[in-house]
Order: sequence, then C-alpha cells, then structure tokens
Amino acid sequence: MKKILLIIFILNSLLLSAQEQESKYRFGISGGYGTFNHSAPKALNQAAIDQLPFDAKIIDEFEPNFNFGGYAQYQLFNRFWIGPEYRYYYTGSRLGQKDYSGVYSFDQYLHAHTVGLKMGFVVAEIDRFSFLIQLNSGVGFTKWKMDSELTLSGNSDSQVDKLKGLSWYALPSFAANYKLFQGLSLVGTAGYSLDLVKKYKYEANSDIKIVKNPDWSGLRLTLGLEYEL
Repeated sequence: MKKILLIIFILNSLLLSAQEQESKYRFGISGGYGTFNHSAPKALNQAAIDQLPFDAKIIDEFEPNFNFGGYAQYQLFNRFWIGPEYRYYYTGSRLGQKDYSGVYSFDQYLHAHTVGLKMGFVVAEIDRFSFLIQLNSGVGFTKWKMDSELTLSGNSDSQVDKLKGLSWYALPSFAANYKLFQGLSLVGTAGYSLDLVKKYKYEANSDIKIVKNPDWSGLRLTLGLEYEL
C-alpha cells in the first residue's frame, strides 16, 4: 500500500511540475488580408493601353487580396520567441475590350511563396491577453505570368510571357494574443511588409534584363489560431 501511495505521489508531483513550466513551443496557422504596391506591373497595363489602336479599360488591377500561412516558434529567451514561417500570396490584373469586331485581353498573374524567420517579443501580459512586437524577415519566390490575346474576325493571336523572381522582405508588426483555452489562443497581427531587394528574369531567356519589378510591399493584417506546447 505504501508503495502505491509513493508512486501516486511521484506521478502527481511530476504532473504539477509540468503544469508549472512555461510553454516552450508555439504552432500557428492564420489567414490574412494584404495590400500590394506593384507599381511596375500597373505601369505595364497603362503602357499596353497607350499602344492599342482602340480603347480598352482596366477591369481589375492588383486589388488587395487574402493570404494564408503557418509557423512554428521556440522560446529562446524569456519573452522572446523565434522560428520559421511560410506564407502564400496571390494577386493579378486584367484589362480588355470587347465589341462586334473582336475581343482583346491582357492578364497578369502574380503568385508568391515566402519563407522567413518569425521573431516576437512579449511586451505585456494582462489577464488572458498578451501583446507582442514582431519582426519577420526572409525571402519570397514569385511567379509572374503575362497573357495577352487578340481575336479579330475569328482569327486569334496570343502571347504568354513567364517570369520568376526572388525578393528579400522585412515585416515589422504588432500582435495581440487572446487565450481561449489552456494552450490555445486567438492571434491578431497588424504590420507593414517591405520588399528590400528584388531580382526577376524571364524563364525562357534569363539574359533579358528586367528593369521594373513587382513590389509586394504593403499592409498586412492576419487572424489565426496558436497552440502552445
């Protein structure tokens, strides 16, 4: 009987000790809303309109769009968390015209995968809330596709250009965590992403120099769930 009581006492002590220890790992998923600069692709739209012998209009031009991603972090120091993060972004534009004589369209598609380091420092904790300042920094891999098509009197002419690029980014932000349950929190962030270095090239001919590049800089708002282990 004494041995059983001793085992129960040891197990209970271990459980209490584990509960008292701070969480060392965080895993999160989130969806977000972002704005983008993309002044260079917008200039291409205007250049295309200026060169056309007929009127065309912009239907959609790199509007703010949704993104999603996930991350994992480790508590390196007191109140300081660090770990990898992945996010996916997409946006695009379309201009065109349609009448009795034919159809014209010019589409641009932009997709980006970003991989970076997510760092956060807890500045305050109030009841179920905790507030952080964060800095995410890493590299983005972009696919850029331009697709133009002109159809006149049943004859169609099309051209597709594919480019790819790499850009380094920095994203300072503020975050607020609200603890829903033990180990599970609702997380909201607000920040501004900056594309620092950009380099693009044609997939078919890398020797062609690209002077004006897409720019993913813009506002970032996200909302997600975070699990602490």
